[in-house]
Amino acid sequence: MELLVRIQTLFNLKVSSLPIRYLGLPLSSKQLTVADCDPLLVLIKRKLDSWSNELLSLAGRLSLLSSVIAGIVGFWTSAFILPRRVIRKINILSSSFLWHGKTGIASGAKVAWNSLCFPKEEGGLGLKDISSWNNACLLKLIWLLFFRAGSIWVAWIRRRYLTQSSFWALNDRNPSFSWMFRKILKLRAKAIQFFSIKVGRGDSTFFWWDPWTPFGSLHAFLGAYGPSRLGIPLSATVSDVWNGSGWNLPPARTERQVLLHSYLLSIGCSDLADGPVWSLQGVPQRTFSLKAVWNEIRPTKPEVFWASLLWHKAGLARHQTITWLFLLNRSPTLDRMATWGYDTEGVCLLCGGAL
Repeated sequence: MELLVRIQTLFNLKVSSLPIRYLGLPLSSKQLTVADCDPLLVLIKRKLDSWSNELLSLAGRLSLLSSVIAGIVGFWTSAFILPRRVIRKINILSSSFLWHGKTGIASGAKVAWNSLCFPKEEGGLGLKDISSWNNACLLKLIWLLFFRAGSIWVAWIRRRYLTQSSFWALNDRNPSFSWMFRKILKLRAKAIQFFSIKVGRGDSTFFWWDPWTPFGSLHAFLGAYGPSRLGIPLSATVSDVWNGSGWNLPPARTERQVLLHSYLLSIGCSDLADGPVWSLQGVPQRTFSLKAVWNEIRPTKPEVFWASLLWHKAGLARHQTITWLFLLNRSPTLDRMATWGYDTEGVCLLCGGAL
């Protein structure tokens, strides 16, 4: 208590408690609630309502959503895991504004919102899926744990959780972990496709847990009985299994053990330090690319053949979005209106032919 008073006096600070707001974001040690995200929803609605009186085309509204609103949401997703209800409310607000020019209209969308959140090459409008983008932001936190030792947060996580255990071995249901850290642990299945360890001495790499082979975690690859069948403790490091000239392994008895033996014959420990490697499509990366990682984990669709013809630099955005609706057969043309039961003339206004 005396130390707290000294710090307060020395730096002229006020004592407070969580939750607090910092840079417009709510800081809390507990799970983020919908109520905590009210400032985000209010800000988005205020922005959209301020544009509702403008005579904006569909292309203009799309541009505002993909720039201003996406930037606001991106700021929050870089720090928190947004609740699903919040993401759904953001999508409803955005969809209403895109199709009607104002918020508060829950029906009448010409194309489902999920179909818009694909790249233009895949038939969408290039809007980002918030959920997968949020996951990509969290994967960056995992990347920081291994590649940014100077961070205070990284130093704290390493000292508190990773001094005696592998990151890949931690229980994501451990109640002593914070809610945010448990959510990060749940993304290890996605992160492991990008992460590997290049073994040197092997003294800092856990044999069973760390992804130092092409098979990922050997505990997952060989199963829960792997340690007892190979006689290697769960806490063993790679250097514990290396005898200086070969691997201390019993004869292979299963097909997967044969695969492991075959791989280990091609590698060995050295005098170098173990090092983490972050790769995209097999190519090691020196930096973290949020967009590239998002492209790897997001939902995908087959590319459409007309994308390069429609979305080119010489085209007018307003014409392109209208043409996009025609290509998806979502514009209220006379032939579609006739199928809906409307009383329309049976002649095309462009060519004069019968519908």
